[in-house]
Amino acid sequence: MPETKIYSDRVRYLTLTSLAHFINDGTIYFIPLIMDYISLEKSVSPLWITSLLTVFYLTSTLLSTVMGRLADKSGKPGILISLGLSHLSVSLLGFYFAIKEFQGLSQLLLATVFSATSGLGSAFYHPLGASILQFSFGDQKKGRALGRPRVG
Repeated sequence: MPETKIYSDRVRYLTLTSLAHFINDGTIYFIPLIMDYISLEKSVSPLWITSLLTVFYLTSTLLSTVMGRLADKSGKPGILISLGLSHLSVSLLGFYFAIKEFQGLSQLLLATVFSATSGLGSAFYHPLGASILQFSFGDQKKGRALGRPRVG
């Protein structure tokens, strides 16, 4: 394969994984702001907000390993990242709808479900993005693509 084609593919993979990383981590940093707004606007207890955040982050953390294994078995991490980010987006919309349209126990239950499904969506990016970069850059250059300085 010509060197220019390899370089072009690497730039494309790095650009797309960087964009996906921005979307995924941007969402992770945006969620606490949403929770703060909910607690002020809806007069929701800090314990409830903490519970929702805990569900989101635990789901995301615990399922990342599962998503990494799934990607390795499927051989299609790019498609899975797209599915994960789509799932995250739909779940966040569901969360917003649950908070805005429901009250009481139904609001709490729906918000908890959507916190968990949002966490599932965010679990896709990190292991899959790393797999894409590792496979596209190879052992010699993957450190540079992952942000590690060149040694020597």
